[in-house]
Amino acid sequence: MNSVEMRKIYMDFHFVVDFDDVDYARVVYFGRYYTYAEKAEAHMLRQFGLSNKILCEEYNIGTPIVFSQCHYYQPARLEDQLVVKIQLHDLSEKGFSIHFEIYKEGNDSKLVSGKTDHRFININNFKSTRIPEDLYTKFSQIQKEVNNQW
Repeated sequence: MNSVEMRKIYMDFHFVVDFDDVDYARVVYFGRYYTYAEKAEAHMLRQFGLSNKILCEEYNIGTPIVFSQCHYYQPARLEDQLVVKIQLHDLSEKGFSIHFEIYKEGNDSKLVSGKTDHRFININNFKSTRIPEDLYTKFSQIQKEVNNQW
């Protein structure tokens, strides 16, 4: 991710690192950063009137992650206040990508950057599927509004 891409970030998700997020050294366990990004993604979808529940119950759609990567620059520690910044990228009728960066609140130093690629699947047979036009329009609106904020 380059700085031009990250200027488009719209959705910020704030939280405090809890005891169950850290290892014995009181440093955030590496896999937890994906959990933070996933919570930020769910928050973003809800802000636009969608949710994983709606996708599942109204559209029979799931969005499993098929690829992920993460770069770790600095550790987060117990009771740090963190901000997750996310973007929606590469939307197609078959999937999308979420790019994320995590910072300590009030600090411009990046702790983590990463990305997850998602595919749309039919939850009845767990096979890849194209989403209906109205759902694609909703995701397209999210991507457009997110990218137009910056």
